[in-house]
Amino acid sequence: AERTSFVGKIIYTVIVAAIIYPVVVHWVWGGGWLFEAGFLDFAGSTVVHMVGGVIALVGAIMLGARKGRVWGSPPRPHNLALATLGALILWFGWYGFNPGSALGMGNNGLVGLVAVNTTLAGCAGAIVAVLVMVARTGKWDLPFALNGALAGLVGITAGCAFVAPWASVVIGMIAGALVIAAVDVLERLRIDDAVGAFAVHGVCGAMGTLAIGFLGQPELGANGLLLSGDISQLLTQLTGVVTAAAWAGTTSLAMFAGIKAIGRLRIPAAAEAIGIDLHEHGTTVWPDLLPVPAEIDVPKDGGMRAPAGASAAAAGD
Repeated sequence: AERTSFVGKIIYTVIVAAIIYPVVVHWVWGGGWLFEAGFLDFAGSTVVHMVGGVIALVGAIMLGARKGRVWGSPPRPHNLALATLGALILWFGWYGFNPGSALGMGNNGLVGLVAVNTTLAGCAGAIVAVLVMVARTGKWDLPFALNGALAGLVGITAGCAFVAPWASVVIGMIAGALVIAAVDVLERLRIDDAVGAFAVHGVCGAMGTLAIGFLGQPELGANGLLLSGDISQLLTQLTGVVTAAAWAGTTSLAMFAGIKAIGRLRIPAAAEAIGIDLHEHGTTVWPDLLPVPAEIDVPKDGGMRAPAGASAAAAGD
């Protein structure tokens, strides 16, 4: 976000979509070894979210922090209306993501259970995240409410067909608190994950997958430890989470290292002074705040120099 080369984005998109994701998809949903072992992930807390979260973490580390980043004081979102709209569009899409993973409406009870669990977990995540931030700052924090909702949705994605509604509330509540704790840890480690991708998708995706091993309902095909006394499902879930994270981490490390080696991971330092939109696309999404200058100096080395008198973009823009 804000500092990655457009060419680099194209390269890693192709590699992730063609190589990294399909391997894990085969392991779990394509009859692979995790499927044979009894690993459960109904709609992708690990297959989709945790894998993407790990890739995001490695990318953020390899890329480096945004210019002028002040640790302990992350830039605030600059358009909460668009952020809220985006989060609600994602939530709406989750009803295709989770209930749609039933692959048909023949079992209405299953689809209904998945939809209810998805809703409850998202609500619980948002509520807990807000309450944690109220206790911490005294303010009703909208950005963390949005990420709390997404964290709850990510957390329930694996187990939405395997847990009872009360358990989905528990999973969402844990996710709402966990996402804040994960953001705090990355901040202390000075890893600039601009949108909390690892906190939401990586951490809560892993948690939600492991939650099946604790709260899985035997009648729904998951022998959760707390409901059946059997630890085997939890061990299988742990095996899947660890191996998927190891695969995503090692392959993405090699991928980002290669992109960095050819100079296509991060935009030139001079380009950050005028903003990535102007540097990469020759325009700006906020012309009233960051106007397009009359002339842009593009050196032969592929970098870009700000015209005389141009000021740096504000942090977070």
